[in-house]
Amino acid sequence: MTPPESPTLTYAFAVCRGGALTALAALPGLGTGAPVRTLAAGPLTAVVQDVPAAGFGEEALRRRLSDRDELERCARAHHTVITAAAALAPTVPLPLATLYLDDGRAREALGER
Repeated sequence: MTPPESPTLTYAFAVCRGGALTALAALPGLGTGAPVRTLAAGPLTAVVQDVPAAGFGEEALRRRLSDRDELERCARAHHTVITAAAALAPTVPLPLATLYLDDGRAREALGER
């Protein structure tokens, strides 16, 4: 019997318009083991990564970002993905720790803006 997968959240790095963003999949992102990927929403594309809810939920994220070393690691990883996306397409960076419950919520947020 296979154990159930742990729930994930959708971490958003940036929003792009156009461009060939497939090369972003090679980036480690936040180092969760999940690939950096794109999420289309109309004319916009979000650059996202699945992250474990247990490690990025509200309380866990507060602890993570209170640790100076972990904050630096996350900020550098976030910046690296944004910089790579910006080299491929017009890009608007999102704030560090922009999280959505799932891809559907991320698409809704893009549609609203």
